[in-house]
Amino acid sequence: MTLLSKNWTLASFSLTVLSSPYWPYMPDLGFALFCPLFIILSVRFTKLRRWGGIVLALLVIITHGNVVKTQSSSIFQAGLDITIKGKVDSFFKQISYGYEGSVAVHQINDHVVTTWLSPRIRLISPLLLQIGDHFEFAVKVKPVVGRLNEVGFDVESYSLSQGWVARASVVNNSRFQISSGLSLRNWIYDSVQKQISDSPFKGMITALMFGERSGLSQTDWMQLRNSGLIHLVAISGLHIGIAFGIGYVLGLGVSRLHPMFVWFPFILGASFAMSYAWLAGFTLPTQRALIMCLLNVLLIALRIHVSVSRRILLTLAAVLMVDPFASLASSFWLSFIAVCIVIYLCSITAHWTQWWTRFIAGQVMLVLMMAPVSVYFFGGVSWVSTLFNMVFIPWFSFLIIPVLFVAVIATCLDFPYSGGLWQLVDFSFQPLAHALPHATSGWINISEWLLQLMLVLTLVWLLRMVVSRFSQILLTIILISTLLFRTPSYDWRMDVLDVGHGLAVLIEKDGKTLLYDTGSSWENGSYVRSVIAPLLAKRGTDTIDAVIYSHFDDDHAGGKKDVDQLLLPRNVYSSQYIEHALACVRGEEWQWQGLHFSVLWPPKRVERAFNQHSCVVRVSDMKHAHSVLLSGDVTAVGEWLLARDNAMLQSDVMIVPHHGSKTSSTQAFIERVSPQIAIASLDKTNRWNLPHPDIVDRYTSLGSEWYDTGESGQITLKYRAESRHLFTLRQDGIIPWYRQMLRKEVE
Repeated sequence: MTLLSKNWTLASFSLTVLSSPYWPYMPDLGFALFCPLFIILSVRFTKLRRWGGIVLALLVIITHGNVVKTQSSSIFQAGLDITIKGKVDSFFKQISYGYEGSVAVHQINDHVVTTWLSPRIRLISPLLLQIGDHFEFAVKVKPVVGRLNEVGFDVESYSLSQGWVARASVVNNSRFQISSGLSLRNWIYDSVQKQISDSPFKGMITALMFGERSGLSQTDWMQLRNSGLIHLVAISGLHIGIAFGIGYVLGLGVSRLHPMFVWFPFILGASFAMSYAWLAGFTLPTQRALIMCLLNVLLIALRIHVSVSRRILLTLAAVLMVDPFASLASSFWLSFIAVCIVIYLCSITAHWTQWWTRFIAGQVMLVLMMAPVSVYFFGGVSWVSTLFNMVFIPWFSFLIIPVLFVAVIATCLDFPYSGGLWQLVDFSFQPLAHALPHATSGWINISEWLLQLMLVLTLVWLLRMVVSRFSQILLTIILISTLLFRTPSYDWRMDVLDVGHGLAVLIEKDGKTLLYDTGSSWENGSYVRSVIAPLLAKRGTDTIDAVIYSHFDDDHAGGKKDVDQLLLPRNVYSSQYIEHALACVRGEEWQWQGLHFSVLWPPKRVERAFNQHSCVVRVSDMKHAHSVLLSGDVTAVGEWLLARDNAMLQSDVMIVPHHGSKTSSTQAFIERVSPQIAIASLDKTNRWNLPHPDIVDRYTSLGSEWYDTGESGQITLKYRAESRHLFTLRQDGIIPWYRQMLRKEVE
């Protein structure tokens, strides 16, 4: 009973903390004062102790949450144009318009910030800053605003998990002051960079030793993902454990010299692990890995025997005590679940006598048990990861990382033959370089349906110890039957994706998909690659039936190259002359999956399609009287010409032209369309301050409901017979407190 009670305390603490990022409201610090009082009362009244885990969790959550809120407020209450002093605490990487990195702010205008309340922000600077530099800059502050779609990177949750509360850019041509601080870590980094400047594995080495992964190319990331080795370049429990192991082995030799050195292996191992974490910048993922490692080492060193479940709960509680919002980062779940699985596998294979069977079986079971996690976070699995991990985890553990450590130490000590060691490092990477290209086809995209099936099988497997075999079989049949015979809740749907200042609309019917515009692109990426393709994979397809390009500005057709390479559309429609494209000009009509498409504008094709040549298409479900107007960036002139024609413009739903700019959305045009719902695709913090308030008022005064992706995130319309249902990712359901705080909205 005592054991169960202690497990309950740890579990209730952890579950309460894990729930905190999803609260709609963060209580004020005053609420936390009741927690110590409750703990004092629980000393006298033993029945209260069962709630101790939850009360302690509330104390941790409210304290941390209010610190973050205070840090955010201290930045924005001084205004958007401020002067800050601070210290650089991360490597800065080059971006298209300067350099970007993380800094701790110590003074805002003339106000000195208390050390433990110093806000951390992402700073864009025209100069390359080094770790340890002290600076004074005039900056323009911006809230943390990201895109929110069913899939894709979530900037807001990631920012909170990293402790960033704002963004800032150095004001052009403003006065500044930078003083170089003494940073041993930066000196080591510079010394290593000189040694590896010509190495083909420079990006890999920097990622492994310093946690700085900006040097890895897009090809590197794809090959590592496809092979299932991407975890090897993200400093995690494996790396910290290897560092500890190296120190432990070296300490064993010293411990044999005298009984007083019996603890030396553990001390040296812990020192190596902490040194490695320090070299990686004590980033939050590294801190989590270090806590996991040291806690479990402490249990072993002190010969404290605990069950597998207790060990897992202790590890989880320790990590969440230090970083209660860690669960917002995918790295937390990946590393923690991997640690849980490893601990479990070690416990069930401990009696196996042959090490090689333990190793092979462990790798296979680890990959199988991590598969649902990989699918959830990355949308797929690597079918070759078992083989690659069986080869390269030992290769990294016993060769690459130890040799790297020796090379770094030799470089710091100015050892005369350190150059030879770096050649040995390059040589040790050669097998990896030869193997990775063979993993090109190793990645398999998994649909949401298959993920649900995997979760069902995982659930049944976890319940095997508490339910009978017959109950397992019955439960499996019921759950799988539910998945197999479940029918879609819609006849067809339209998704206006959150792609910032741009446009991308997906229309799906009967398992087929049509895309209207692609959103923008950037160096080595696009919204097609980062949002549209993963979303299609989640829904069980990797191609599209057709794509319509309204015009060829980057924010509407920037992903064309990736559409051609990844999505392989059967039909392409465009008002611009491009190879193999069908004309998207006035008078063209076609049927697609029972929906009718009518092109209303432009009157003819052109060599280069700009805003005024936008392909305006009316989509109608004639059977159930639904209609949507896709308007691109059509200008006021085009709207005027359309409004005076007898063309069928009236539509229930309208994609607002040109992101809500005053260059479009004329009164006469809106009156002719008469939309019940107006949807604008835009960036909440765009430099053009769109949507223009007059345009929003114009739509609402004419009876339209206004939505935009900047405020609502992805907007979805589902049609079923005569009914239509609209929902958004941001505005429907509970809005977490941290999103409101970071976006500077009312909590």
